[in-house]
Amino acid sequence: PEIIVPTSYTIIATANTGGTITPAGSTTVENGGFLIYTVTPDPGFKVADVLVDNVSVGAVSTYTFSTVSADHTITATFTPITYSITATAGANGSITPAGAISVTHGAEATYAIAPLAGYKIADVLVDSVSVGAVTSYTFSNIIANHTITASFTPIVYTLTAAAGANGTVTPSGASNVNHGDSLTYTITPATGFKVADVLVDDISVGAVTTYTFSTVTAAHSLTASFTPIVYTVTAAAGANGTITPSGASNVNHGDSLTYT
Repeated sequence: PEIIVPTSYTIIATANTGGTITPAGSTTVENGGFLIYTVTPDPGFKVADVLVDNVSVGAVSTYTFSTVSADHTITATFTPITYSITATAGANGSITPAGAISVTHGAEATYAIAPLAGYKIADVLVDSVSVGAVTSYTFSNIIANHTITASFTPIVYTLTAAAGANGTVTPSGASNVNHGDSLTYTITPATGFKVADVLVDDISVGAVTTYTFSTVTAAHSLTASFTPIVYTVTAAAGANGTITPSGASNVNHGDSLTYT
């Protein structure tokens, strides 16, 4: 019997969601001819695989049927393009979500940055560039991989101490104290003087010689004043004469008093 050779063949092309294949649908090709297909993903997608007669030929963007001698099928599948965002936090704070997450092309991702008690945000770096000490950051319309890193620093308060004449406060001047820490002051009068009063934030705490700011959560001031030590010298005269000055006389430490 005579063998009849077909004069043409049919190639059927289909594309799943996320892209196109050209030419699409059913195409007739002459016996021995060729046909080139172009596989094009939609924005945000990439070619996942191309099947020719249900056999993978890889994630190709073009495919050529050469010297066609049979019917064929070609199917293109697509997958969303994904990017990685990696978030890290230094000591004494957190960033949420932490670690690496995967996001699709064009999506957005929002991060929350939170310091521990007694700390504040020092800086936030996005792709190694500072965006400031922000508490949140949003990646919009993501089309690349990114990194975000948060660092933290202690909250610092200034304690200021001053002493009036004839005494000292140690430490003097301005001292920086981390949130929650403590600082003790020593108040020392000069020889012949005593502490008159100590004011903490302009309120008297008495004539103390030490004062401790415990668990500091704000700025403070301390001021010490001093007064001379005073002694009483009492003089009395018997009958038939006088002593001057008579009675009780107050004399500062180290001073002199002459009696007649």
